[in-house]
Amino acid sequence: MRCRRGFGAAFVLPLVAAVTVPPVAAAQGGPRVGVSASGAEVLVRSVTPSATGSLRGIVLGGRGRFTWGRIFFRAGYDQGTLRPTTPGIGKRDFVEAFALLGTNPIAGLRVAVGPYARAYVTDSTTQRWIYWEVRLGYETALGAPWAHAYGSVWGIVAGTVNVAEAMTGGRGGTAGIRTLLGPLALDLSYAIDESRFGTSVRRETVQAIRLAVGMGVP
Repeated sequence: MRCRRGFGAAFVLPLVAAVTVPPVAAAQGGPRVGVSASGAEVLVRSVTPSATGSLRGIVLGGRGRFTWGRIFFRAGYDQGTLRPTTPGIGKRDFVEAFALLGTNPIAGLRVAVGPYARAYVTDSTTQRWIYWEVRLGYETALGAPWAHAYGSVWGIVAGTVNVAEAMTGGRGGTAGIRTLLGPLALDLSYAIDESRFGTSVRRETVQAIRLAVGMGVP
């Protein structure tokens, strides 16, 4: 079940931009690594014409980032258990992972593309999501070099999910504040994404408030 073909063109340009940065740009800085551990409260809400259901829980995970000049690779993994906040549905294990390849074409701006996977696991079934996203982000100092604000938006350009309705697209965004305390980074963020299925008869929304601590800027 694929997203609409029109999304395909939007995938090509960011990928080209991410992997064709001039060699001189990559030479502007040596390799740097950032890692973090995080905990997040996640709320999942599914809306169909006949019913609305939601689940909530704490997930734990980590992030890693490798940067060389203006090129970066970022990956993450989260896992936890979500419990129903509406009757009629059972608890689910929640697993998600992503990998992004990107570039910083100008100071503060980030463009990235990569795969994202999500799974809801019960005793009898596993619902799997796999899609590609294009992400655009920006980060700036808040009047002091140790306090930064950042935000990003993204869209699905292709994907599959093993439910009856075909995925027709999705989008999301993140906003956060990062405090740099010497080698440590303390990060508080809010993220939301929405996926659409069929002729928008089904919508899946995932929200997360995340607190992370790490070394470097993951």
